[in-house]
Amino acid sequence: GSKEGSRLAFEACNIPHPLGTPLARDVDTLVFSIGHLLKANPDTCRIVIKLNEGFSGEGNAVLYVRDILRKFADYLDNSDNPGYCVVNELGNEIQETHHRSFHDDINQTEENNQGIVMNHAIQFEQLDQEDHYTQSKQNHGKRRVSSQQYVLSRRTTASTESTIDLFSKLELSNTASQSIYRSRQSSMTTPNNVDFQFHRAIHLALERDDPRDAHRTMYFCSPIETWKTFVPKIYIFGAIAELFVENATASPSVQCAIDSSGQVEILSTHEQVLQGQTYKGCVFPANDGYNQLLQTYGHRIAEFLSSQGVVDNVGVDFMCVPTTEQEWNLQALEINIRLCGTTHPFMTLKLLTGGALHLPSGKYRTHRGETRYYVATDNMEDPSFTSITSADIIEIFSAHNLHFSHATHVGVVFHLLGCLSEWGKVGVTAIGKSREHAQLLFDQTREVLIEEATRIPPLWTPDMENDACPFLPHTSNCHLFSPSSKVRCKTDAILE
Repeated sequence: GSKEGSRLAFEACNIPHPLGTPLARDVDTLVFSIGHLLKANPDTCRIVIKLNEGFSGEGNAVLYVRDILRKFADYLDNSDNPGYCVVNELGNEIQETHHRSFHDDINQTEENNQGIVMNHAIQFEQLDQEDHYTQSKQNHGKRRVSSQQYVLSRRTTASTESTIDLFSKLELSNTASQSIYRSRQSSMTTPNNVDFQFHRAIHLALERDDPRDAHRTMYFCSPIETWKTFVPKIYIFGAIAELFVENATASPSVQCAIDSSGQVEILSTHEQVLQGQTYKGCVFPANDGYNQLLQTYGHRIAEFLSSQGVVDNVGVDFMCVPTTEQEWNLQALEINIRLCGTTHPFMTLKLLTGGALHLPSGKYRTHRGETRYYVATDNMEDPSFTSITSADIIEIFSAHNLHFSHATHVGVVFHLLGCLSEWGKVGVTAIGKSREHAQLLFDQTREVLIEEATRIPPLWTPDMENDACPFLPHTSNCHLFSPSSKVRCKTDAILE
């Protein structure tokens, strides 16, 4: 499920995906990889930088490069500029210009060891040694490798040739990254070199992440991430960069399952609802215009992963760019080998209606043969929701006739009810007879929740504490209740 592994799988399966860079494990190599990518694509506006082990968009950042390319336009267009060659993630040459090839750079002596970032030292002893995210990722990787080796040893139908081929491609990827590293050192003979200044400008753009900066160029998907906190993670997990998919109108995904015998099953397709690059919800099923193409790509990728010993749920994310009214350009972004955010609502639909996915249409049929759609989220939130309890939810939606009905197989189902009082959010799956019907139920759910939340008294106020304890001195140190414990019980109602 890593970003580098995803790109390798896309390349092996001949799945369209954005041009990108090999895995970089230090800032210098990342900067020069981005430089090679921009030289081959001088019309680029944005690129996406991804931690190799990031998830849910939290390890992603967007770098705006238009100003850099405009400033160095003459340098990039100059025919006397030393040649360059961009390599893909398999180490194969994509584009070569002028008189010097990528492989010529490999054979040059390393005359300058300073690189674009002068001794960019990372004090790893200052990193949090109790980084549970890092430790869990490393342990998970070890367990996954162990399970894959076991499956490969037991599966008689697996192709050893494809397994060897994947590892050879991983070696090529490492070679490509090392080649860029050597190329950047041999080309930087003096800080006055235009090539040096070009890559230095890229590095400075990576550092410009201050929201107060009018000329900010680096935007992290995580609100708490900064370049200073991001750099150590590059050294720990590695990072890649790839072209931003411009003019995309949708972000569909396909979900598959690989069983222990290596059989692949298409589970579902969805339209993802994103906030930036962070998953917020989904619509089932995906657009009819590319639903079957999603299934084809998903099945091809899952078959490849099966040959590598993977036994798990697999989700593949795409960006979709319309080319004509009825044609679409799907660009694969990443593979998630796990249960995804779309898994829960689909299983909810399946358990409540007792049906199955109909192929190749990609639509869901209940046991009565009726088609059903849904809109779902884990993050329907509003500050006013903190006054609502689970019991209120049941009462409210029964009164408004929005709750799920087993007679019609239509209605709203809630989950994550425990998050209401503490975080003011709840999970919702709105099941309808059409996409429009499901969206209408979803919108009505939010409207009703906000309307009813304003009528329900808050679970806690300072006055409630005083009313509940009239016999105790009202000092700042006397708190039987606190805003963090927003739990309403029968005694509260009696006291009110």
